[in-house]
Amino acid sequence: MPPFSLERFYDGYRFQIVSDDQQKSYWVICSNDFLDDEVGDDRTQESSIFWIQNHLDDLMSAWSDWLQNRSPDEPFNRVLIQEIR
Repeated sequence: MPPFSLERFYDGYRFQIVSDDQQKSYWVICSNDFLDDEVGDDRTQESSIFWIQNHLDDLMSAWSDWLQNRSPDEPFNRVLIQEIR
């Protein structure tokens, strides 16, 4: 996997995945509502980033499921995958 680069997004956090053939890119987006439910309503920026980093394998599996038209397991079925190019 390429280096992990997480950025603040208007409604949560996102990171980019580039396909192995470099032809397509995707955003994996964890919304604030999703993070509130998973981390807690009193979450901080640090706790949100820590949670995402610790669940990176699950988030990557959600992306993989999305590519294969399968529904990810809960709660990762609430993660938004967006094709960029």
